[in-house]
Order: sequence, then structure tokens, then C-alpha cells
Amino acid sequence: MRTRCFAKNVFGEIDLKVNTKRVNVPACIILILKKYFNITDFGSFVSYLPKKLFIHSGYHRLAVLLSFVTDEGTIYDNIIIRMANKRIMNDIRKLILSLGYDCMPLGKMICGSGRRGYKISLSNLDLKKLSIDIEKLCSLFPTCNLAQKQESFNYLVSHGCSCARKRYFGETKELLLRSLKGRRCKTQELATLLGISRRTTSIHLDELEKQDKVHLFYTNPKGAKVWASKLY
Repeated sequence: MRTRCFAKNVFGEIDLKVNTKRVNVPACIILILKKYFNITDFGSFVSYLPKKLFIHSGYHRLAVLLSFVTDEGTIYDNIIIRMANKRIMNDIRKLILSLGYDCMPLGKMICGSGRRGYKISLSNLDLKKLSIDIEKLCSLFPTCNLAQKQESFNYLVSHGCSCARKRYFGETKELLLRSLKGRRCKTQELATLLGISRRTTSIHLDELEKQDKVHLFYTNPKGAKVWASKLY
């Protein structure tokens, strides 16, 4: 359904064949994109952002950025995009800067396959501006947002970019211990409950583990840590 709405925003009413696992998009759409942007290859390691894209409106460029964050990005305590194609990563960084957001320099990394990759991250200081810009874009094109990652982004904007002290020394750790009384919780659940970032929550939990007050009960297949108290 979301793909159908995205296509409608750009091409109007078209017939998309949809099943539970994939969407069959008419080949003519790819031909139109190739012709308009003078693209010869969509291959993962040779693709790039066409120069023509950068003369389009801010809304157009923002929609492109959101598509990369949705598809290739990770939203945790910041927004990181990782890809193996260095050229397109430099293009995405240029795109981010063209929209007025700060962006860290291109960094190197090793992918899970052992292949060399690259990463960039948006500055958390620009999260509020990005959020406002997304709202403006959605007022014109309701489906142009971060899709399944929008909720994580909203949480990051609300809790992940404040440096102001919210509680007295030791109070957060005490609240974590109370929250774990008689139950086990994931780091994300505790962060949401206390209204603090996941990174801050992880730091406090690691310190409590060293003090032998909590222990890591297990890590689920997706990498989420589940914690339990040793005091109750």
C-alpha cells in the first residue's frame, strides 16, 4: 500500500501488482527515470546521484534523502547511513549539506560480509529542523516520510538531543532499578519509560552491572539487550 501511494505521488494513477512479499512496478517508470536523469546503470556499486537532482527544490531533495534513510539508514541515538558505494555516499553527504543540515565527514567501516563500506551521520543538533521539514513535506505529500522508521525518528527528536540535566545525581539509576523490580525489560523499553535516550540508558545499565545490581538476562536475535535486577 505504501509503495502504491509513493508511486501515485509521482506518477499519478498507475496499476501496481502487489502480493505479500513484493510489488511489481511497471518497467516504464524505470525507463522514465533513466531518460530524465540520464542514468545508464542502477547497480549498487556504480550508482550515483545525478547532478540534475541538485537543482531541484528542497522538497524534492528532502524526499530523496528520506528514501535513503528509510532504505539504508539506521536510527538509534543518531541517524547513520551505511553503504559500500563511496561515490553515492559522497553524493548523499552533499545532498544533506545542500538542505542545510550538518553532516559528519565520510567514515570507513567493515560490512558484515567483510567488504569495505562507508558511513555518514547527521548532526543531532539538526534533528528539530529535519522534523519540521518532514512535516512540511508531508503536508504536501502525505506518504513522504520515514515510513517504518518514523516512530524511531520521532523518539530520537523528543529524547535524543537534549544535553540539559533532567534529574539529580543517582536518581536515574534508582528509577532504573525500580523499573526492573519483578520484571525484565529491554534497553529501549527502559529508555521510553524514563524519557531519556537509549545511549544514556545503556551507560547507566552498564554502570549498574559493574556494581552487581543488574545483569544482562539475554540478547535477542535482533541484538536488543534484555535486563533484570539482582536486588529484587
